[in-house]
Amino acid sequence: MKASKKNHIRLIRGIAAVMSAGLVLSMAGCGGGETTGSGTGASEATYKTVDLQQRKIKIYQYGFRKNTITSTESGKRFMNRVAEIEKAFNCVIDLPEDDNYTAVWNATLAGKPSHDIMSIAAPHLFAQPATNGVFMDLSQFKDAFDFSADKWDQDLLQSYQLHGKQYGCSTGTDITGNTVMYFNKRLVKEAGYNPDDLYKWQEDGSWKWSKFKEMATKISKLSSGSTTIWGSVNNAYQLYNNLCVSNGSNWITKDQSGVHFNADDEKCMQAMDFMMELQKAKVIPDTTDFNDYKLFLEGKVGFIPEYIERLQHKEGYGGMQDDFGMVMFPKSDSESSYRSINDWYQGWAILEGVAEPEKVALVLNALTEPLYPDEAELNKLNSSLWMSWVRDEGSLKVFDLVKNNTYVSPVLFASPVDAQWQSKVGEILKGKKTNAEALQEVKSQYTETLNDLWAPIDAE
Repeated sequence: MKASKKNHIRLIRGIAAVMSAGLVLSMAGCGGGETTGSGTGASEATYKTVDLQQRKIKIYQYGFRKNTITSTESGKRFMNRVAEIEKAFNCVIDLPEDDNYTAVWNATLAGKPSHDIMSIAAPHLFAQPATNGVFMDLSQFKDAFDFSADKWDQDLLQSYQLHGKQYGCSTGTDITGNTVMYFNKRLVKEAGYNPDDLYKWQEDGSWKWSKFKEMATKISKLSSGSTTIWGSVNNAYQLYNNLCVSNGSNWITKDQSGVHFNADDEKCMQAMDFMMELQKAKVIPDTTDFNDYKLFLEGKVGFIPEYIERLQHKEGYGGMQDDFGMVMFPKSDSESSYRSINDWYQGWAILEGVAEPEKVALVLNALTEPLYPDEAELNKLNSSLWMSWVRDEGSLKVFDLVKNNTYVSPVLFASPVDAQWQSKVGEILKGKKTNAEALQEVKSQYTETLNDLWAPIDAE
């Protein structure tokens, strides 16, 4: 094992763009039980407690801000939960405003953990600490955690497993981290289609790659001498990601041994071939520019695969002048089900070396109890929120489809390979090399990079 990896963890991929209220995201599910009670907005839950004799339990969450956490109902409920736990456990919950997560990792490696519990709020912030001994194996705390309980998200539990150990836990994804297909209604109409038909095709299962290609091709022909109209855009590598997943595969996979580069899988190759068909027909640009989404906001793009999260912001699609709708990303013609990628999710870990970790585990279990135990209440709240985001009733249908067809993607576990392959996809689109040539060039390099990234510190 390389000493540099064992003794120090460096910043691995920029700053995690986590909302200041992110601490609440993985704790707002539904479930049952009864509570110790804590006033307005407290959820009903039951959990084992222990007297911590005024011990401080310090929780790290990148981007947490006390002055904004109570701006939402779920944030208020969470802070009530904190007060409830402080009383039930006779402890003090400390939620510092600290964005230096590498310092938290390195303090733990030095044997002096500065916090007790840490949010693993973005997938790419999991590999290095998990493999370097920063996080404890939660499966050892059987008195605190029953990972077969309904509150836990089993897909995410698997995502946070490595070599048979449970290094993180999560109660579920947040729907704003899911990807759907946005479409410009004006351009759809000008291309000769009724925008409402997309909702019908989605419902009857005929919204497929072939229909998407047909529509996007006609939209691209709306270009004039002064204005280029694209049928769709890549939006970084979102189009490629969604084509792979909607075809029943993924170019990054994860198992108990780590993360693996899988772009040479037959279904991923088919996804790339389809994307190249779109590019050669000038339906999509030959770039994987992150700023592609701005073209959609300007009314120059028919379709864009994008996070639901952008609906919330006026500077995002909420402020777009053209009318738009949302549907699931089209499935390939050979697949029977729609899938919505969620590749930005949150979990929780206990730092190695904390005092009395079995008691910290009890606190974490209490913190992750549902904030909305009444499912009907949660559904009503969500429906009201979603209605405030969308512009038509048809778009509302996508939310239930997303909830029932979420695919938890490990792509961001592959940093920095995810960004490197995005660059290669750009070269393929520009015709600088074929998909086969690019794969031959990078396969062994990416495999070695990922193997090293996910090798545990005690591996020889």
